[in-house]
Amino acid sequence: MDLYGTYAGPNGSRLTLTNIGGTTVTFTAGNWPAENGVGILAKDAPSFDGEGTWSLVNDPGETGLIRLSFENRETGSPGPPLRELEVGKDEGSAKPMLFANLGDPDVCRVYELAR
Repeated sequence: MDLYGTYAGPNGSRLTLTNIGGTTVTFTAGNWPAENGVGILAKDAPSFDGEGTWSLVNDPGETGLIRLSFENRETGSPGPPLRELEVGKDEGSAKPMLFANLGDPDVCRVYELAR
């Protein structure tokens, strides 16, 4: 329940996680990276708008992981979009944030979305 809401990320991306009742949880994404990997941090990275369902996938004691399942994604897209995000806490705040580590972990490139 703490995760519901709208998150903003790089290059104007937005992700809204909602609950429409029962166990059905949906999302809408705007300016979402059309690919995954380090290139999504570039200002001219391809993006799209989409929607679908999401789920929290993790074993007890492990870091929270959100998996996005896009519906009706436009054909001809450049590659698989960013579909998995880790759940963390915004520094100095109790608000949750979502992020994905991109590429080599030693370089520390992160796609971050905050509320």
